[in-house]
Order: sequence, then structure tokens, then C-alpha cells
Amino acid sequence: MPEEQRHSSEYSSQHSRRDSSSHEEIKVEKSDKKEARGHLYGELFRNPWAIIGIFPALVTGGSNILVYLFFGNILNAHTDYAVSVKAHEQDPSVPIVDKMPYIIKNFLWIVGIAVLCGLCSFVGKIIWVRLGTRLSTKLRKKLFYHLMQCEVTFFDVTPIGSVLSLPSEDSQMIQLSFGSVKYQQIENLAKFLIGIVLAFVYSWKVALISCAVIPVAMIIIGIFGPILGKKNAIRFESLSKSVTLAEETLASIRTVRGYNREDDEIERFKKLSLESAKYEQSSGYLVAVLFFFIMVALWVDVILNLYFAATLVEKSMKSGKNDFLIGDMMACMMFTMFGTLGIMVLQGSVSGEQKAIAAGARILKLCNHVPAIPFEGGIDKVDNFQGHIKFCNVTFRYPTRPVDVLQNVSFEIKPHTHAALVGHSGSGKSTCVQLLERFYDVSEGMILIDGKDIKEYDPRFLHKKFGLVNQEPTLFSTTIAENVKYGNPDCTQEEIEKACELSNAKNFIEKMEMKYETLVSEKGSSLSGGQRQRIAIARALVKNPTILLCDEATSALDSSSERKVQAALDNVMKDRTSIIVAHRLSTIRHSDIIFVFDAGKIVESGTHDELVSHQGAYYNLVSRQLLTDITKKSEPVDNSTPKEETHEETDNKESSK
Repeated sequence: MPEEQRHSSEYSSQHSRRDSSSHEEIKVEKSDKKEARGHLYGELFRNPWAIIGIFPALVTGGSNILVYLFFGNILNAHTDYAVSVKAHEQDPSVPIVDKMPYIIKNFLWIVGIAVLCGLCSFVGKIIWVRLGTRLSTKLRKKLFYHLMQCEVTFFDVTPIGSVLSLPSEDSQMIQLSFGSVKYQQIENLAKFLIGIVLAFVYSWKVALISCAVIPVAMIIIGIFGPILGKKNAIRFESLSKSVTLAEETLASIRTVRGYNREDDEIERFKKLSLESAKYEQSSGYLVAVLFFFIMVALWVDVILNLYFAATLVEKSMKSGKNDFLIGDMMACMMFTMFGTLGIMVLQGSVSGEQKAIAAGARILKLCNHVPAIPFEGGIDKVDNFQGHIKFCNVTFRYPTRPVDVLQNVSFEIKPHTHAALVGHSGSGKSTCVQLLERFYDVSEGMILIDGKDIKEYDPRFLHKKFGLVNQEPTLFSTTIAENVKYGNPDCTQEEIEKACELSNAKNFIEKMEMKYETLVSEKGSSLSGGQRQRIAIARALVKNPTILLCDEATSALDSSSERKVQAALDNVMKDRTSIIVAHRLSTIRHSDIIFVFDAGKIVESGTHDELVSHQGAYYNLVSRQLLTDITKKSEPVDNSTPKEETHEETDNKESSK
């Protein structure tokens, strides 16, 4: 593949294998995270259901704690009953206290709270799951919208793995943290607040001892939190690299298979996966250590509480006041224990929320990215667009390479002229096409179209006026009609058929059982190369372009397919400005003007006959090609093995009938 062609849609994946240092991960600063936090919470609570969803979460958390109040009452009632029975045994005149009505009353309260808790939990979780899903979906839509507006340069320098993780893993983190986990946070906050308040009401001394574990837990989490954050950032980077590698390898599976590099790719993927797993395991170990220290602190606190509360119960019963009984001790212990656990779980989920905020910061940073080449804006209507192209001292270098691919290039292509750009691979031919499509802007100089700087035009207007046919056309997994219609969504079925007829595609399409409704497999693999190329030409033609750009449109085809595609190109180039990037003589010899490139410069220009008569660079290219063609024709054909009939051969046979 020519060097400059690597800067097309495949440029990023191809180039990253050679120079990964040129890629920039999506990194976020503290200010980005602060902005993301405000944006995420703003978007979340802009929905009134978020306010409504707070109440069932608070009720669920609070009712879970209140249950222990009634358990304590029941335990105290049993204690009173036992004391009255013992007193009655000693003095029959002392009546036995009937506590059963009181116990049943408290039991009914527990049943009511359980029902209320279940209903609120059900409603609350539904609300918050929907809120989280809507928030992440909205972000995904916004992300993809901005991705579609990013300039090609962005994808050249940004690893595809980093981009792919944004709508998948990062969005999933946001969905969980601002959905079901947010519900749990509110619930745990309610447990803590109500638990601590009730504990202080029952016994401020016991509550104070219980609260001593909270600052200890905060200190432990404060120590481990930043370390976990750094390890997770490194893990994300390693994971995105492995995703990038997997995407590149699978997209280039034929090349990998052809060079027997499967083991090497497996080893590379294994290395990146192990690196990611190492930091994942390290984070897991740290979390385990973190919870070990927290649980130790918690149980030490529980033991101290039990001892101190038991002494209070003993003093209360000995004094005869009975103001702090066993039920009160149990209730107070449960209030403080589950309240403290609530704040610890809340703190633990906050660290997960920080990851989600970092993920949101990455998404929003991309969404805030201002494309170097605007997606739209500029001249979007020209009454008499001619397609007069002029390169004026154009110099260009790709963002990932310091070398000038074009050096002070100047040429002019008048309306309705058929021009050809020829030269060795890497000489800058295809780069000119990409500059015309405004995938990139020139580094120096100017490109004029109908006398106006190309930068003055709306890029979307230019794309309507240009029809582009690449060496390896991309077809989508849909019908043939939809693939053709991709060039002009408003075209009619009649226009689709006319475009296919001009591109020599109608013949083989109508021989198919489903005709234009035939489904095309991924990347058009169910069709031959020539068939894919002719559908791509029809797609370019259906929008009736003023300028047709053909970038090595026939170079990847065999001679039979080339003839069909070339005939299609000859049809569609009539009455249009056309630029052909090619190296085959049959494709370029009838061009009105030929520009010969060498090392980023134009070294010759003229018609085929003029350039051949000069016996310069073009003459050498033509001579070499003719010699190669003669050599190929003189080689004996091996007929020892029957050749499997291809789609194209079937097409040829059917056409000849």
C-alpha cells in the first residue's frame, strides 16, 4: 500500500504499530475532574425523578435502622417479664407483668417497616437504575456526536483503544455510579445519620465510643485511596492499549495470517493483558488490605463497646433505675454498628465514584475537543460550482510525521478536465486527494477551488460536491441499495439503479436473487473486489458529484476486474472534473493532463504523449510497467490445479451469455 494511503481511515491503526509514541492517551487533570463532577451531578439532578428518588432511598436506609429500636423494645419486654416472674416466685403478691400485647405491638411495627422497606427499595432502585441508564445513554450519544465531528488528525494521534473504551467501559462505570450505586449511597447515608442520632439518644457515651472508629477508617481510606487511583489510571492505560492492539490485529487478520505472525500478536496481547492484570490484582490486594484494617478497627470498636455497654447495664440494674437495659444495649450497639458500617460502605463507594468521574472527565474532554478543521461552517451554497482546482505552493506534513510529504507543490486542474497523479509510492499523490477532501489542512500554501480558499467552504458542502472512490472501498453490513444510498440518503430507487447502471454494477446485481435488497456481509466480503468497487463507484455517483476523486481505484484488482471498473470510471468521468491517482498505464494514458510526483514534488506534467517524448521520470515509470506486463504475459500458466471460480468470474460468464 502506498505510504500516503496509510493516512486514510486506516492510517491510525497502521501507523500505531510503527510509532506508538506518537499517540496521545486521553489524560485528565484535576480541573477536568472537577468540571466533570459538576456536569454529571447537574445532568443527574436536572431530572426531577432524581429528587423524588432520594426519598425512597432515605426511607429504606432509615427503616433498616429503626427495626433495631423495636427489637430492643421486645428484648426489654422479655427482660421485664423475666424479672417479674422471678419477683413473683420470691413474693407471690408481686404480679407477673403481661408484656405480650407490647411485644405483639412492636412485632407489628417490625412487619410494617419490613413491608415499607421492601416497597421503597423496589421503587427506589427502579428510579435510580433508570436515572443512571439515561445519564450514560445521553453521554454516549453526545460522545458519538462529537466523535463524528472530530478531524481525521484526532484519530491519527489518539489510540483507538482509548476511544473505544469511552462508550463501553467508561459509560458503564458512570451508569452504575450514578444509578444503582447512588441509591445505595443515599441509603447508607440515611443509616449513618439515623443510627448515630438514635445511638446518642439512647447513650451518648456508647455512641461516642462507636464513632471513634469513623476517623480511623477515614485515615485508612485516605492513605489507600490515592494509591488505588494511580494504579487504576495505569490499568486503564494498559487496557486501552490491549483493546487497540486487538482491534488492529483483527482488522488486519489477512496480513497477520499471511505472514504467520499469529504467535507474535498473541504474545503482544498477552504482555499487555498481563500488565493490565498486574495492576488489577495489585488494586485488589490493596482493597483487601484496606478492608482488613477497617474490619480490625471495627471489631476492636465493637468489643470495647460491648464491654462498656455491659457495665452500664449492670450499673443500671443494680441501682434499680433500669434506664439502660439489655435491649437498650443491643439497640444502641446495632445503631452504631450499622450506622458506622453505612458510612464506611458509603466511603468505599465514593472511591468507585471517583473512577466514574474520571471516566466522565475523559468523555467530556473529548466532547469539548475543538476540531482543528471545523465540522461545518463557511460557504455552503454556490450557484455555479465549476470545480476549478488550484494548488498554490502547498507544503504538508502529517501530524505524526516530521517529514514534508508535499513540498511547495503547485498545479491547476480546470473544470471538466481529467487529471492523473502518478509517481512512486510515498510521493504524495494520495495526500493531494485527502487535502481536497479536507481531511487535513495544508501546512503552508493554499488550495483554491473556483478561486476561493478551500478553508472558506463548509467541509460538508465540499463533501457533497466531491465523489471519492478509494483503493479498498468500505461497504456496510446492510443491503446493496442502502450501501449505494449512503452517498445520497434522499435518492430514489430509480436514481440508485441509474447509478449502478453507469458503474457497470446493475448487471451482476440483478442476477442476484434479492437484487438490490441483497444483504452485504461485513466489509463486503460476500462480494468480489470488482463488485465492491463498482458499488462504491455507484455510491459516489448517486450524489452527482462535480469532482470525482479516484485514489488507486483499480490497483488492487486483477486485469479482468480492472477492465470492468475502468469502464465504469470512464462512464462516470464524462462532463466532470476528475482526478485519478494511479500507476497503471491503462488508467491514466487518456487523461487530459498528468502530474508526475517524486518525493513530494511535481517533477513533470503534460499529456501522456508529451511526457513519453520527453523520456523523463514518467517515461521511466511507463517503461518499467510495460516491461513488467510483457514479462507476466510470457510466463507459463500453471494449469495443474483447477482454479476455484470466483465471484468475478461468475459475473463475467453471466455477462457474456
